Amino acid sequence: MLRNKGGQTVIELIVVLPVFMMIIFVVLELGNIAYHTLIAHHISYERARV
Repeated sequence: MLRNKGGQTVIELIVVLPVFMMIIFVVLELGNIAYHTLIAHHISYERARV
């Protein structure tokens, strides 16, 4: 029973790790999109002010 625990852990890691990595990637990309949107709005505001 204890011998199979290591293999089970590896399989669970292989199944769950891509999901967590995708969640982290999506959060980082959404932050990047929000940042670029904010910069674009700020540039538009500054350009219209001139």
